[in-house]
Amino acid sequence: MTRRSPDSGDASSDERICATCGEVIELTAWHPVLAEPDAGGVLHLYPFCSADCRTAWNQRNRE
Repeated sequence: MTRRSPDSGDASSDERICATCGEVIELTAWHPVLAEPDAGGVLHLYPFCSADCRTAWNQRNRE
């Protein structure tokens, strides 16, 4: 697998990169995605390579 560092604060800019760990996501397979609006009402999509990464992202961003 290939790994890239997620961009700080803008992980939603590339649907091929996990928002938590920077792993390149295989787009032909299912992967979890989170949709969340910002303060201005713009919807951002955060892709994850696994359910564990989505859980980690949720925990990190809820603190």
